[in-house]
Amino acid sequence: MRAPRLLLPGAAAVLLAAALQPPPPVPALGASLREKPSVDDAVGYSIRPISGWEASPRKNPDDPTARCLVGGWYAKGKETNEAEVSVFAFGKFFPEESRAVPTESGAPPAPGPEGGGGDPPPGEDPPPGPPSDPPPGKEPPPADGPPPEGGKPDEPGTGGGEPGGKPKPPAPKAPTSLKDLFGEAPKSFEEWLQGWRDGASKRGGSLDLSPSKAKFGEDEGFLYEGTYRDFSGRTYQLMAASVRRGEFEVAAVYSIRDHKYFARDFKGTFRDSLKSLRILAQRQMEKARADLAKKLAEAGGDEAAWAARVIDGLPPGWTYRKTANYVIVHDKSIENSAVGVPGLIEKIAVRLEALRKEVYEPLFPPDRPVTALSVVKVTQDPAQYFAYGAPQGSAGYWSWPSRELVFFCMREKVDLTLDVLNHEAFHQYIFYSVGQVSPHSWFNEGHGDYFAGFDRKDGKYRPAKFEWRRKKIEEAIKGRRHVPLDKFLRFSQAEYYQRGGDPSKGGDVLQNYAQGWSLIWFLRTTKEPKYQGILDRYFNTLKAAVTGWRTAEEEAARKENRKPLPSFLFPPELNARAMEEALKAGFDGIDLAELEKDWIESKPW
Repeated sequence: MRAPRLLLPGAAAVLLAAALQPPPPVPALGASLREKPSVDDAVGYSIRPISGWEASPRKNPDDPTARCLVGGWYAKGKETNEAEVSVFAFGKFFPEESRAVPTESGAPPAPGPEGGGGDPPPGEDPPPGPPSDPPPGKEPPPADGPPPEGGKPDEPGTGGGEPGGKPKPPAPKAPTSLKDLFGEAPKSFEEWLQGWRDGASKRGGSLDLSPSKAKFGEDEGFLYEGTYRDFSGRTYQLMAASVRRGEFEVAAVYSIRDHKYFARDFKGTFRDSLKSLRILAQRQMEKARADLAKKLAEAGGDEAAWAARVIDGLPPGWTYRKTANYVIVHDKSIENSAVGVPGLIEKIAVRLEALRKEVYEPLFPPDRPVTALSVVKVTQDPAQYFAYGAPQGSAGYWSWPSRELVFFCMREKVDLTLDVLNHEAFHQYIFYSVGQVSPHSWFNEGHGDYFAGFDRKDGKYRPAKFEWRRKKIEEAIKGRRHVPLDKFLRFSQAEYYQRGGDPSKGGDVLQNYAQGWSLIWFLRTTKEPKYQGILDRYFNTLKAAVTGWRTAEEEAARKENRKPLPSFLFPPELNARAMEEALKAGFDGIDLAELEKDWIESKPW
């Protein structure tokens, strides 16, 4: 049914005439295939996608969060019912480290609207975790936590241990690779599907796919049809194909929101597209990979090679811009005056370099030079952003395992686009200047929002209050719903991201974000001397812990004739201890009740 419309008086006759005519048939949205297949010889497949659908950038094959995803296309517009196709690769032609997947839910991401991570825009339900989350898994134990269940604290001569006098099990081995953090990847499409089924079931959804044997050129495989129902009850029609040659397998999954015209408009075309899936000749793949390997070797360093691989995976319609410290990859349409914002990419490039030089580095000086080439990915709109795999409910995110900052262009709200950039670029800078250290969320997200308010005035970036958060914290303080600081400062990440509970106990994540911003604003702008050093002491304590570990690790690696572990493998138990020490150092001698009173009286909104 059409939504009611306000008609001008002169249109009344037209409306009456239209009402006397028989209703027209519902137009077929339809779908047709492109004439030529899309070929990715570096991965090793080809497929004829739907005509008019737009390609998402290929995930970096070394990205442990890619979950075997290597490409895809999506349909734009509400009439397409959230239609998309994702392509996956498994097996020996894929670098081992690229097939690592998070194991928190035991399932890969399902096509459709579910996701996780990302920073929430105002007024929207947030995702369960921020973009700078540590890898999924259990929170690290407190530095001085309780003894293991059933045992006693270690005492001289006793050794503590398990019931019955058994010795304590050895402490968990510290991670030494991304695979240690993200677990083993599925080795086949069937294994991937089983993970999805298990994950859907745990979340209150379901996945039902039936296979049938099929031939894809000279290779054997399967076609699949079925449905996926998410935790909210939304149903998606699924069609898929998988084709295998030896130990190498490629699969494609079409997903579309269920509607009554699916069979008429899409089903046949989806099947034809899936039947076009092919594995390329081995020689073609090997040549493409040899060419890519040469590019990566010439890039100069691991981070530069990572950026080179990102550039190599850009689909038609995408390009990139390099600056001294960044590679900005983006959809070309952003520079199109009809649908984009001409000049936005140049503005982003200038802003990134200026923020780093004028704001981030002076406030958070690194202990050693930052040489990484940071990747920033800008999609043309929210549809492309979410088709790429961004977490629902987010406006942008920084993913340290993917080593990329991703956000979308808001054509009608360019200032908000740049606010999101400011926030996420802070997370990205901290990663490269310090490492994968996880501060308390009030410090981490509060600073992200603090920088989001920065704007350039008189040739210099200056702080300004971040409009997204002001009203929320004002209402919380006036309504006495804010979280007491003695508890707020110790919130774990999970506590910071609560929703649906008592706001005064942290049950409203948007209020927590607003309170974090407000507290950072107060501490950064206060004229009270006793509060002015809190943030520096906190951060420097964290940084010293990471630097000390890196120095010790480099010395150990030198003695053992091996490469040192990267900084993002900073052990979780050391991170937990460093967070506690940072709180003590930052707030040493500070009366928190007095600080809370002064913060509130300053009207920090």
